[in-house]
Amino acid sequence: MSPNQKSPTLHSIILIGFMGTGKTEVGRLLANRLSLDFVDLDDLIAERAGLSVPAIFDTSGEPRFRALETEAIRSLATRSPFVLATGGGAMLNPENADLLRLYGMVVLLRASPAVILQRVAQGERRPMLEDAPDPLARVKQLLNERKPAYSLADYSLDTSRISPEAAANSIEALHRQWLSEDVVDLPLQRDPYLIHIKDGIIRQAGQRLRSLGLRGRLLIVTDHNVVGGANHPEQGRRVASHYASLVTRSLEAAGFETLLHSVPPGERSKSRSQLWSLLDIMADFKMTRDSTVLALGGGVVGDLAGLAAALYMRGVNLVQVPTSLLAQVDSSVGGKVAVDHPRAKNLIGAFYQPRLVLIDPLCLRTLPRRELRCGLAEVVKYAAIADETLFSHLETNAEKLLRLDSALLRQIIKQCCQIKAQVVLEDERETLGRREVLNFGHTFAHAVEAALNYSGIKHGEAVSLGMIAASRLSAELGLVSDDVPPRLSALLSRLGLPIVLPQCPPQACLDSLAHDKKARAEATRFVLLDGALGKTTIVANPPAEAVTRAVGSICGS
Repeated sequence: MSPNQKSPTLHSIILIGFMGTGKTEVGRLLANRLSLDFVDLDDLIAERAGLSVPAIFDTSGEPRFRALETEAIRSLATRSPFVLATGGGAMLNPENADLLRLYGMVVLLRASPAVILQRVAQGERRPMLEDAPDPLARVKQLLNERKPAYSLADYSLDTSRISPEAAANSIEALHRQWLSEDVVDLPLQRDPYLIHIKDGIIRQAGQRLRSLGLRGRLLIVTDHNVVGGANHPEQGRRVASHYASLVTRSLEAAGFETLLHSVPPGERSKSRSQLWSLLDIMADFKMTRDSTVLALGGGVVGDLAGLAAALYMRGVNLVQVPTSLLAQVDSSVGGKVAVDHPRAKNLIGAFYQPRLVLIDPLCLRTLPRRELRCGLAEVVKYAAIADETLFSHLETNAEKLLRLDSALLRQIIKQCCQIKAQVVLEDERETLGRREVLNFGHTFAHAVEAALNYSGIKHGEAVSLGMIAASRLSAELGLVSDDVPPRLSALLSRLGLPIVLPQCPPQACLDSLAHDKKARAEATRFVLLDGALGKTTIVANPPAEAVTRAVGSICGS
């Protein structure tokens, strides 16, 4: 590839999907509009093999065709950006899927089985449908078998009732979004860094790190949590296998020597034993001061890997690649890293800023619905404490958020990161009190979690309840009008978050708050709303009766 050519990575358009969904016709239209080369994968295979696709099936069978398919996909690595129309089964091979996703934006074209049959009946031979006694049943069977592979697409478009021109229009708009990028600057005096928000950006990890001057050994820390996916809840995947292979390929192509380490899912991995094990692995890998730790996962992975990076040889490079919404809008930004101690959560920690944060909103498609909602609780928190306009925007677009509208998600993530960045700039190490505003709802939330013995409730759900209690306490103290708590409750409820928890015993929750008060030398501090949504104040030791009523509004029957 000449120096003037662009790498196909992230610039190409890959059309996947079943036969008869319009990949070739739409692909040609797109290539012509965007002045890109058009490649039909089946034609490329036939050209390289000297045989037509049906002839390859007839003489050598499907296994040979699949091998030729992979070879053809590999050959595309040296091409400048292109539009590729793949065969219906190209994504079934994990290597194919990884390579195609590294080449660019993957769009699934889909159609109803009846429309597919109608279209393929008018075309060339289709070896996968030949000799099927019931072609419609065969199409449905193949579609079901390929659903996990097709779910790897970045975007999806139903072509059943639209023209090829309309499909090309939609994909062209998606491509403009795909190529765009949002950047949030965190210009700390000692350790400034940028937060990059872009669809598909995890596939550029290698070149992004190289552009910072990073080199050498790199440890990827992830978890092996099974995630269902908000769009495909029946198709469970593991974080490690879903993203780590893409990130690893990108890093190794950029010259990094990588090692992947996966930890068990959940808060239990934020432990001293996991931390020490990670430090042992870093030492065995012979990492040096110029080595890098890349945290690929949710908040637990970011906290654990971040603290290991802070401790090893008094600090090595840290890169955060958050894959959960909560981590993208909150825990990956700001430099707080920690593990838990038997006596307290996050007791062993440090302030340690990353060199870079890469946020890929497309990762959120693999989140189970419950985890997505927990992340949305933190989004609501940022709007409630800092931006009433953002709060109104969430009210208007709650359902679009739950549908994972990609453009909306990017906008929301950026706004939350900007709010967090501003707070961190004003009070990086929590010495001035400003950063305390990020704990809105959390004092009550921690009490709820403790009352339930940290079982049966997720942190985001507890934060939702805590914000309700805090808003009601704010209203009772006359800090906000009475219409604010119902407005907050309505939004959280629309997002599928709890606003009351009958199984939580109110007295246990109050006892936990009392314990917190004692631990803080007789002063329990609440972040409360002040005047309106978007503004806050800190109130120490509000009247006990008001706190009791606030707890009662979210706990018990």
